[in-house]
Amino acid sequence: MAKHSHHCPIFLRHFAVQEIHYLNQNVGITDPNNCFPRRFMDNDFSFDGSPFSYVHALERFTFLNCSYQAEVSYPPISCLSNEHYMVTGVPSEWINSSKAWSSCSVISEALVPLISTI
Repeated sequence: MAKHSHHCPIFLRHFAVQEIHYLNQNVGITDPNNCFPRRFMDNDFSFDGSPFSYVHALERFTFLNCSYQAEVSYPPISCLSNEHYMVTGVPSEWINSSKAWSSCSVISEALVPLISTI
């Protein structure tokens, strides 16, 4: 079996490539640290300059650091949270429309690919 080396111009920092579909320009990747949300939160990922694109539409999300005492209806991101605080991500448009986030601090904003639930 011949080994092939592929140059992939995607801005990937230590991702594991699961599969590449050249015909439809899809690539399946995972985060070896099992915390893909951190990649978006840290703006550590982009398809810019590559032939690949997101399968799902991008939505602007705001990542928040909240105390567990905060009454937040969005679930914590387990790989970013601990017993002292929770990190969650919410659609950015929600931030100014609710006082529920007032006890949280903004970490970052990022475009995140989401599967539509509608």
